[in-house]
Amino acid sequence: MLIVALLFALSVQTSQDGSVDAVTVEASRKVLQKTLPDQEIIEQLNALHKAEPDRVVCVKKTMGGTIIPKTVCGTLRQWYDQEKARDTANVVAEIMGDPSGSPPTTDPPYELVQMIKKQLKDPEARALAAERARRRIEAKAQAQQP
Repeated sequence: MLIVALLFALSVQTSQDGSVDAVTVEASRKVLQKTLPDQEIIEQLNALHKAEPDRVVCVKKTMGGTIIPKTVCGTLRQWYDQEKARDTANVVAEIMGDPSGSPPTTDPPYELVQMIKKQLKDPEARALAAERARRRIEAKAQAQQP
C-alpha cells in the first residue's frame, strides 16, 4: 500500500514553473557494413579454385560438441571435395550407379563464403587484404618486366 501511495505522489508531482526539460535525440551512428553478394563471392571462389586448386585456406570453426573455435586448414581442392561429399543425394546416386542423379555441386563450402563475408565487414581485415593485393600486383608486374 505504501508503494502505491509513493507512486501516486510521484506521478502527481509537477515542477513549480510547469516547464519540461528538453530531450535530445541523437541519430544512430550505425555504420553499414559493406560486403559482396553471396553469388559474387561464390563465382570468385570458383574462379580461384580453377586457377589455384592447391592454395591453402584456413578457417576458424567450431567442431561438433565444443564452443571453442579451432583453425582448420585445407587446399581449395579439399574444401570443394568436402562440400561435394556433403551432397548426400549425389553420393548415393554415384554409389548406386544411377545416371539420373543430380549433377555434383560445384559451389564452395558455406564456411568459406561466411569467412569472406566476415572479413569484408572488418575494416582492419580489408586494409590488410588491400595491402596484400597491392604487393601481389607489384610482384607480378616486376616479374613480367624484362
